[in-house]
Amino acid sequence: MIGDNVFDRVLRNARLKLSDQERTEFLKDLENILEAFAIMDRANVDDLEPAFHPFVDVEKNRHLSLRSKDVPTQFANIEDLKNSLNLNSDGYMWGPRIKKK
Repeated sequence: MIGDNVFDRVLRNARLKLSDQERTEFLKDLENILEAFAIMDRANVDDLEPAFHPFVDVEKNRHLSLRSKDVPTQFANIEDLKNSLNLNSDGYMWGPRIKKK
């Protein structure tokens, strides 16, 4: 069973505001999901090979391209691109402000 404090933190992190009925339904769904993961955690996988992401070369510790013939090239007009951006004195691009509540 999920404690109220943990459940409230999940809702706050997800930025959800739910009615009492929605909270009851969501809590039930969340508990079902956690129970399914608990069942998977109990599975005996000692004799199984680990699975890896199919696009990662584990031995070389790098991601593989879907199209191995692709070679990255530098943008031809990099200076024009830099000049068109609104950069600060450190050379970083300004982004939008984040609203604080």
